[in-house]
This record gives sequence, C-alpha cells and structure tokens, in this order.
Amino acid sequence: MMFLSEAAAKLSFGDLCHGEIFFDAYLRFDAAALRERTVTATFLKKEFQTDTLTSYIPVNENVPALKTQQGRDFLLAHGSSFDTAICLSDDCEIATRLGRGGEEPSGRLLFAPVTPLKPEEKETLTNTNWGRMLLDTQVLEIRRAFSVAAEDVAEMDSHKGLNRRSLDDNAKLRLAVWWSAYACRRGPLVDAMNLGKLAKIAEAHDEADRGVQMQATLTTLAAAAWKLQGRAIELAGAQFDDHRDDPSQADWPQLIAALNEDFGRLAGAVDDARSIFQ
Repeated sequence: MMFLSEAAAKLSFGDLCHGEIFFDAYLRFDAAALRERTVTATFLKKEFQTDTLTSYIPVNENVPALKTQQGRDFLLAHGSSFDTAICLSDDCEIATRLGRGGEEPSGRLLFAPVTPLKPEEKETLTNTNWGRMLLDTQVLEIRRAFSVAAEDVAEMDSHKGLNRRSLDDNAKLRLAVWWSAYACRRGPLVDAMNLGKLAKIAEAHDEADRGVQMQATLTTLAAAAWKLQGRAIELAGAQFDDHRDDPSQADWPQLIAALNEDFGRLAGAVDDARSIFQ
C-alpha cells in the first residue's frame, strides 16, 4: 500500500496533487518584467481574424503607458506544465503559507513533478540517483522541484481542484529520505553510501570482514535513528499542532507507544553496532 484510502483532511507533505497550476519555469539571465499591451493593426484581421490582440512588452517605468501593472507580474520563461505533482514543503511551512492561522496566503510552496516511467529509464533509478524516485509506476522528479504561489494552491485546494491523494506513513517516510538525500545530503541513503566507503577503508587496513559488518550494522542503526526522528518525534509535533487549543486532546498513549516502538528498534541496532566495535 502506498496511498491512504482517503486523502488527509488538509494538504500535507507528500500529497500527490492533480491540478492545472503546475509549471516548472526557467528564466534566462536577461529575464525582464513584462506588461500586457493590446495591439490593434490591419494585419490582425488578415492573419488572426480579430481586431485586437494581447501581447507582452518589457516594462519601462520612464514611459507612462509601459509602467508596471500592480498585482500583475509577467516574465517570459520556458519550461513544462504538469497535471500531477507532489508537495515537498513540510507541514509547518504549508500551514504558514496557506494562512491556516487566519492570515492571508502568502509566499510559495514547493512541488516536484510526477512523470510516467519510461522503460528505458528504469535501470537509472538507483539508490544513489537521489534526484529521481520511483513512485508506484511513475517517477517523482525531485531534481525538477519548482515553487507555486500559495494563494493559487489555497484557491485550488479550497475548491477541490487539486484532487489530492496522501501517501501512507511508510511511503511518506521514504519520500522524506529521498528528499533529504537530494536537498541536504543527509539521511539513510547518504549514510549507506558513506558507510560503503567505510568498508573500503577497513579493507585497506586488512579488516575486510569487520568492515562489511560495520557497514551493515551502522546502516541499520542510521535508518533506525532516522525513523525515530521522522515518525515518532514528528508525530508528537503533528499531534500538538492538531490540538494546539487543547493539547489534552492529543493521543498520548499513541505517542508513547510510537516512541517506545522506535526507541526499542534503535536500542537493538545500537547493541548490534557496539558489539562490532568492541
């Protein structure tokens, strides 16, 4: 299972969204602000069967007719449009940008496009290619992350225009691992790569077998530590945010159970790793 049976009540990290507001745009170094201009000319009737045409021209503050238009910013760019993207902003950022505390939506939220998996590209989707992540039968293009104005997201989401699906806990944690590896060079995927290098160092010191054991146990330990941070501890933050007005309504037994489960897993991994180093 990768998706919850029903989408989360509010837009969250890892939500798969379908909509018409997703564009990744790339600006040239000489990009300039543009403004609308209505063109009238004889050739319009001949070429386009219309009397007027809207065009865009660089802003020139020295010319009254070409000054900036308040609240209407345009830039000539090139890129691609998508109807499916995943939200990469964390839940706190989403709440702030969408104005869930009563403010007006502001700023931007981060998304990454989801594209069909091409058979010839399947072999390139490895645990070291952190810019691309296999998502069911599609590919999440983390390397092509782009921002979307929060007010547009809020408008679409309020009218059910995003058609969201939410990842389950395991898939969401996996996404966090890949995103962290790509954006910060941190987390289990990066640890596994570096611990492979540790094994090679051990081999160079004539301790090849021990190096392999170190790699395996420390990889498990690092993943367990990440899971404690990314599941149980984040669950505490989410519970508080959901019950900010009355924290007594948070599910305390669930939090304790999650912490104990993940801590038990971490403690076992620590014991295994310690035995290799003694």
